[in-house]
Amino acid sequence: MVRKFAKLHDLRVEIVVPPAREDLLTWLLAGRGDLVAAGLTINDERKAQGVAFSRPYFQTQEMVVCRKDEAEMKSLSELADRQVAVRPSSAYHQTLLDLQRKGVSVQIQAAGEELETERLIDQVALGKLPLTMADGHLLALETTYRDDVKACLKLDR
Repeated sequence: MVRKFAKLHDLRVEIVVPPAREDLLTWLLAGRGDLVAAGLTINDERKAQGVAFSRPYFQTQEMVVCRKDEAEMKSLSELADRQVAVRPSSAYHQTLLDLQRKGVSVQIQAAGEELETERLIDQVALGKLPLTMADGHLLALETTYRDDVKACLKLDR
């Protein structure tokens, strides 16, 4: 899409890749690029930083991920005092902060920024982490070849 837009407007495309995912918006806001081509969750924190978003072309739902043998949660209150491991730079972290502000006493465990969501899911499966979060489409991909994790709670944004 970017290349098509550039061609239509007689522009040159230069692809710049930051060293880590958490640097995408930092680089954009520092002027090291004009747009980010990545699946990013639209949230108020990012908007407050001055990030503008295109019209969404894909919708997904955030899920709390647990081991397959755990009981599913029926409400947010079941997250009380549970630890959920997420990267501090992720939209999942903001979701958990929003839940805390709404009175849910979920405990946020900071995961290493180098750990992608799939790796955090692995850690949950191995029992090294209690819970994590993933977008529904990522968890669906993971569960096509593994049966040791599941969505134990769907979150509404």
